This record gives sequence, structure tokens and C-alpha cells, in this order.
Amino acid sequence: MPVVETSPAPPNLPVARRLLYAALTTLLFAAALEGALAALGLANPAARLSLTRGFSTRARYFVPDPAQPGTVHTQMFSGDSPEVVVPPRGPRVRVLLMGESSTEGFPEEYIQERLDAALPDPGFEVINLGRHGYGSERVRILLAQALELHPDVVFIYLGHNEFVEQGFALELAREWHSGVALEAVDWLARLRTMNAAIEVAESIAPGPSARPESQQAERADAFRELTYDRTVLFYKVYRDNLAAMVELAREAGAGVLLSTVVPNDFDPPAVSTFPVNLPETTRADVFRLRGLALGAIPERFRKGLIQTSPEAGVIHLRPSDWGELAPPAELAARRARAAVPAPPELRALSAPFAGPPLWSDPRDWSAAVPELLDTCAQVVQRAPTEDERRLLSVTATRLNEVLTICPDHPITLFELGLVRYLLGDDDGAARLLHAAAAYDRAPTHGNDVINGVVRELAAQHADDPDVRCVDAEQLVRAACPEGLVGYELMMDNCHLHAQARYALVDMFVPQLLELGRAALTRR
Repeated sequence: MPVVETSPAPPNLPVARRLLYAALTTLLFAAALEGALAALGLANPAARLSLTRGFSTRARYFVPDPAQPGTVHTQMFSGDSPEVVVPPRGPRVRVLLMGESSTEGFPEEYIQERLDAALPDPGFEVINLGRHGYGSERVRILLAQALELHPDVVFIYLGHNEFVEQGFALELAREWHSGVALEAVDWLARLRTMNAAIEVAESIAPGPSARPESQQAERADAFRELTYDRTVLFYKVYRDNLAAMVELAREAGAGVLLSTVVPNDFDPPAVSTFPVNLPETTRADVFRLRGLALGAIPERFRKGLIQTSPEAGVIHLRPSDWGELAPPAELAARRARAAVPAPPELRALSAPFAGPPLWSDPRDWSAAVPELLDTCAQVVQRAPTEDERRLLSVTATRLNEVLTICPDHPITLFELGLVRYLLGDDDGAARLLHAAAAYDRAPTHGNDVINGVVRELAAQHADDPDVRCVDAEQLVRAACPEGLVGYELMMDNCHLHAQARYALVDMFVPQLLELGRAALTRR
């Protein structure tokens, strides 16, 4: 019987060695794929905003345009707004506008026209780098890179978004479950292979939708249990970031113009909590007193403005309610309505905001706008009957009892402020409304604390003529009756009506002009 020769059995490799060979094979394949993508110029990680949404210092905000040498464009908006194109540096005075959505909405062309009219040779170049949703943490990262554009002047309008931005940060933490995982993802996002996979996923996913304004309220949910001692820590971060931005700009040789921010005094606090050590029996007393107090406020003074039950909530307007940023189909539907909302009469403003109402065409409004404005009109006309005054006095007494127990309770301060306003106590109303905004556990607009930081920082640089400050809040308050800013100027918690923004930026032009002149003398 013939002998059949057989090949010897392959050696039985240890498991560890087999895993090592598999890993090496995978790494070699990944390296080859990475090299091929690089050779073809595909999936460039520098051409995409970091998955950390701007919180990483490794994120690149400015990308050179190969078709136009010396030109760069931003990558800040992820498709929900047009990117900014920055031409090569020329002889004109270059001004950067830095900040959040309020800054993004400033009319940079108008600012440039005003500056050019005052100094046509060499003229000005105003570049708006405001980015909706950004607070001081991400604006500082953005500014550090924007200084590579060699600005002569940096203007900073910032302070409404500190807790909105931290809401983004908390979302990221929830998505990736830990900071380590987020760092790992951010590192992987620097690989072309990873970016190729992301591009494929994006190509089969729905396109970017309109800006999700409602997420602001949803993010506030993350802070529902925040106590004021924790809130103070966020203000320290804001102070440190703003101070760092001033130092970065000055080290780069740029002048700095700071500004306080303009809040809506008639926008209620976002988050109110009691001290953690408040006994349950005392909490029960507070809820009882508040229920009795709010139930006594006549409905015409509270509908949509003061929440008295889960069903009777507060109306939080957004720019889209006025027609700004609203989807075209929604705007068309509003304009097709048979009845156009009739705007109520609110307060008359002084210069520079005097004249006809500054708000948008009522045909573009959502149903929420006239509903809330009708209540605001009842409040600012301040004409309670004798019976209503008696009920309001009862409300004031009970709300004061709540504040005796918890003096810094934001929503109670706000409600009492409105009641004092209705009763004609202007000074008391202003003090209470300011305190309500300052003690808000997660404010969504500027307040005395935020603006106090700006003023304090400006005072620290008083000896530096190239660091200046415009107290926009005080200038705007001077034009508003009783010094209170309301919906005559504001679309929501922090955004001025589009027409009002022109008068606001006029407040900045003289100081920008002087800083620009000073920059020219240093050339």
C-alpha cells in the first residue's frame, strides 16, 4: 500500500502572538488606507469642525482656500449658517467681532460703512466671528486662532450663553459617557480614515435642519438641581476666560473693546432652587404661600408671563417666533392667515430707539407673540382697578414671606418685581428684577454679575488706552422707561429686534474708530 506523504501540521501559535499579528495587520491596513486618503487629498480632518463642537483646542476654525491664496474660510457653523470668508490681510484696519448669537446678528456691513465714512483712508474691514450657542469657553478658543488673522482691534460682546454652552458640554458628556471617551474620539477625528467614515455617514443622513432654538430650554433641564453656590463657579470661569481673551489680544498687539450685554428684564429666570438644607416642612410652607400669592394675581397681568400651574406656563419667545430664522414654509403659512395679529401698544422709548416699533412685520409672527405682548401691554400700562390693587398687595405680602425664608429665590424675586412694578414702585421693581436675573441658577441672558465682571475687567485695564469699554447696558436702559428693558427692544431673553441692533452698534462705532486710529499709528 503506497505511503501518502502529508505536510507537517502548522505550528500552534500562542493566542497572544496571534492577537499581535492580527493587530499588526490591522494597523498596517489602516496606515495604508490613511496614506492613500492623504495622497488623494480626501477626508482632511483640518476641513471639519471637531466632534467636540469647539471645546477642543485642537479644533481648527480657519481653513486656507487653495483656490484663493491667502484667503481662509471659517468652519464654525456645521452647515446651519454661512461660513465667513476672510480675504488676505490688506492696508485696511481689521476689526474682529467676537461673541455669541447676539454678536453674530450684528450688521457688520453697517459697522464698516460707519467706520469707513469717518476714516476712508485706509478704511476698515469688519469681520463678524460671532457664533450662536458659544459662551466664553469656546469664544476664547476661537479667538486664540482668530489672532492669526492679525486683527488691529478685537471687539467682545459676550455673556448671555455661559449656561447654554455648559449645556452643550453636558450633552457631550452624556453622549460619550466620560471625558476619556470624548478625548479618544477627538483624537480619532484627526485621522482621515475616521473622517472618511463620518463623511459617508453624513452623506446618507438627513441634511442640517434649522437652528434648534428650543434646545436652549431643554439644556436648562440639566441645571434643574443647581444651587447658587455652584452657579458662582460658572461666573468665575467667565471672568477667567474674558480676562484671558483680553490678554491674548493685547499680546498680539490688537486693541480691545469690551461691552456689557443687554438683557430682557421681563424674561423670567430659567432655574430656581431652594437651599439644599431647607427642611421639607418649610418647603411645603413656601409652596403654599406661592400658590396663594400667584393665584391672587389677575389673569390679565400674568398670562404667559407668570406660571401659576403646569397648564398655565410661561411663554418663552424665540427669534423664529418673530419670523427671524423661521423656515420659509412656516413663514408662508403665517402670511397666508386671514387675520393679521394686531400689535398692542407697549412703552415709548427714548433716543436712539425712539419712533415706530422696532419689531418685525406682524404677518411673520407666530401665535405666541401677540399672546405674550398682550399681557406685557397690560403690565406696562399699569392701570389696575382698586380690586386688582388689593389683590396685588396681598400677593406682595405673601411673596415677601417667601423671600424671608429664601431671600435669593429667583422666580419669587421676579414675580414680586412685576407686582411692585404694577403697583407703581419703580425703584423696588428694578431692584427685584435685577436680583432675580442675578440669582438665576442657570441664566440664559446677562445680568448684574456678568456685566459687573466686564466693568471690573475694564477698570483693571484703565491705564491701557488700547483697552476700552462701552457700557451698552446702561446706555440702553437710559432709553427705556423706568430703566427696564422689555419686548419693545427684545425678541426674547437676549436678542434685540433687528432694527434695534443698528442703534446698538452705533454705540460701539466711536470707540472702534479711536482704537483703529491708534492701531494705524503703531504701524
